[in-house]
Amino acid sequence: MSLWAVISGACAALAAAFGKGAFDLDVGTSMPFRVVFGCLMVGCNVLMFTCFAKALATSPSSLQASAINYVVNFIVTALLGFLVLSEPLTWSFVAGSSLMLLGVALVLSDPAAIVQQASSDSCNTTTKPKAT
Repeated sequence: MSLWAVISGACAALAAAFGKGAFDLDVGTSMPFRVVFGCLMVGCNVLMFTCFAKALATSPSSLQASAINYVVNFIVTALLGFLVLSEPLTWSFVAGSSLMLLGVALVLSDPAAIVQQASSDSCNTTTKPKAT
């Protein structure tokens, strides 16, 4: 599993949380906190893009890096909502998260097959001329 993709997903979730603190008028934070949250949001986004680029460069396929990034982002966002905003974690969330984790596990199960499939798909893009 790509550690860079995990870090990227977590940074994306943190950036969203800091963005809510910086720009949501219902939060009720003072201007200095909004500025700090805005800077933290920008910093997390820069770190997220840097880590995602490294994940794409080091993963056997872009699908693997993207899937891990997406799942980690989703789960960390939900956990932050639960811990910070007291949002409920429902059974449908647990079931959906389990299916997402299962999907990522399937993607990670045989990265060589993914790379081989991707290369064979790109080789089959040429079309043969029709015989007249």
